[in-house]
Amino acid sequence: MTTMNSRRWYLIAYLLITSFFSPYLSGQEKLFVPFDDRSWQIGFQEYADEQSIVEMILKGEDILSWKELFTVQKFDGIDISASDFAKNLEEAFKEHLTNYQDLILNQFEPANLNIFESSFVLKEESKSKTQNIAYDEYNLGRVLKGQTAIYYVRYSAKDKETFEKNKQAWHDRFKQMYLAKEAHPDQQGQWFTFTDEGVFQGDKKLAYESNNRVVTNEEAGFSLSLPKEWLVEDQETQETNFDDQYPYTISLIFSDPHSDLYGGVAFHEKEARLTNKLKALLRKRYVSLYKSHADKAKLVGKGQLQTVLGKRGIYLTITDQDEMGWIAFFEDQHNVYRLELWGPKKSYSFIKANFDKLIANFQMLEKSSHAQP
Repeated sequence: MTTMNSRRWYLIAYLLITSFFSPYLSGQEKLFVPFDDRSWQIGFQEYADEQSIVEMILKGEDILSWKELFTVQKFDGIDISASDFAKNLEEAFKEHLTNYQDLILNQFEPANLNIFESSFVLKEESKSKTQNIAYDEYNLGRVLKGQTAIYYVRYSAKDKETFEKNKQAWHDRFKQMYLAKEAHPDQQGQWFTFTDEGVFQGDKKLAYESNNRVVTNEEAGFSLSLPKEWLVEDQETQETNFDDQYPYTISLIFSDPHSDLYGGVAFHEKEARLTNKLKALLRKRYVSLYKSHADKAKLVGKGQLQTVLGKRGIYLTITDQDEMGWIAFFEDQHNVYRLELWGPKKSYSFIKANFDKLIANFQMLEKSSHAQP
């Protein structure tokens, strides 16, 4: 889905525990987890020297637009208890909460199992008729302490109804999961085994082949996950004959060879932080400039949006004869970013679905060449 550094809770947990590493290497300990009887597959995985992450999705779903997700994160050589790690996570959740979200934290009994809910929900006052690209996330997690590693395991759902329907069943499974060198002989049902060599279902190792690739531009300060079959051009060019006052640098152009979808990412360095009023003017300015080049263009939608990492932005939707475009604007400390996706107007649902995926996984890098010393 993305590199490990861009996974939200991977990053939070990593920042929490880097000071707790001990020099001991991990053994052959394995994590055994019972699942429901649906078909699960690896959506993303990455293994490093001292930490790893595996994300399981349901067959037929995509890691860029999952509805349910099961995650195992392992941190080797950590000299900290499971309960202390869980407490640190709780503090990190609070620190990384945006102004637009509520945090739901619930501890489940018995407390020594370290099973808890940590759900992030858009505040009611932040919702509006135009707020139709936002990402709530409901999580049930457990922290386990192994011989030389900490495991942070969680089940996640995008909507409350699905989460509430499945929460008790996953809570029961979380109580059954265990760490051992070999499986217990009395296991019944569908179990998966998470090891340093991969994920196993019984004796069968699950195959993993990513359907996406991450395009990262360190200098421009962003990364974006795209379907791996899409065509990509990442040679930077200066945008001309559009906005002379705020000239954008086009950093990325992409297209789907199997459809008429195309788009790109551009940025320009900003002079000051964008207030809500300035954001509205930015959107209005783009529409005005676009109409000056295409007099039949119409603004048909606008609103706010949010990436899965909680970064907020604004968007607008434009029709231009037979085409339709979705245009998003984000900002970080240094730049304003513009992400666009265009396609045939008749393919509205298809364009929006792909736009949602792009927005969800667009990331502004914290360290870029534009950062000030």
